[in-house]
Amino acid sequence: MKNIYLLFFFLILSVSAFAQSDLFANPYHIYYSEESLGEENVPRINPQFAPSDQAKIVINHVQKNSRNFDVVVIVDKKEGSIHVLEDGVLKASAAMLYGKNLSDDFPGGSMASSYTMTIPIGEKKVTPAGRYGLWMTKKDPNYGSSITFAQYKDYRLAIHRVNRDSESEKRPNRLMSFTGKDNNISFGCINVLDQFYDDVLYYLPLTAKSKIFILPYNTENFQKYFPEMVTNK
Repeated sequence: MKNIYLLFFFLILSVSAFAQSDLFANPYHIYYSEESLGEENVPRINPQFAPSDQAKIVINHVQKNSRNFDVVVIVDKKEGSIHVLEDGVLKASAAMLYGKNLSDDFPGGSMASSYTMTIPIGEKKVTPAGRYGLWMTKKDPNYGSSITFAQYKDYRLAIHRVNRDSESEKRPNRLMSFTGKDNNISFGCINVLDQFYDDVLYYLPLTAKSKIFILPYNTENFQKYFPEMVTNK
C-alpha cells in the first residue's frame, strides 16, 4: 500500500511539472517579450512550430521585397502551423486548424466565382491555397472579432478564435496536440487558440500591404500558387 501512495505522489509531481512547462503554458513558440527571450535575446524555439522549408521560402521572399509588405501571415496547412511577421521579422508561430477538406482549391478551381451555398457541404470545407489580403472584422457575431481574408457572396473565410460549438470535434485538443496531422477540421476558416489571437493577432496593424500566404497541403503544387518565389529562394 505504501508503494501505491508513493507512486501516486510522484505522478502528481510529474503532472504538475508538465503543466508549468513553457510548452504547456505557452502554446506558441516565438513571442518577442522579455519573458520569452532566452540567452543573448534569442527567442526560445519549440521545434514543433519551426517554419518548414516552404514557409522559409515565403519568409525569404517577404524579406527581399519588404517594401511591398508590412504584416504577413503564413498558414502552413501540411504542418498545421501559422507564422506571423511584421516588417519581415518573425514575431510569433503557433498551431492552427484549417478546412476539413484537404483540397487546395474550391470546386471548379476558381477563386473568382461566387462561393454560393449550392456547393455540397463536404466540398465547402476548404482553406484555399494562395495569397490574399487581410482586414479586421471587429463586429464578428460569433467571435467578437476576426481577421477576414476572403469574402464571397454569402460566405466569408477568416482567422478567428477556436470554435468550441461542437464538442465532438475536440478543436482545442487538436490545437494542443503534438502533431499537425489532426488539424484539418474547420469549415475553411483558420482557428487558433484564444491566447494567440488575443496576444498576437488582434493587435496587428493591418493595411493594404498586409497579406496572408496559405501554403498548399499538396506541397508539390507550391510553384502553382507561388511561381514568383521558385526562382527567388
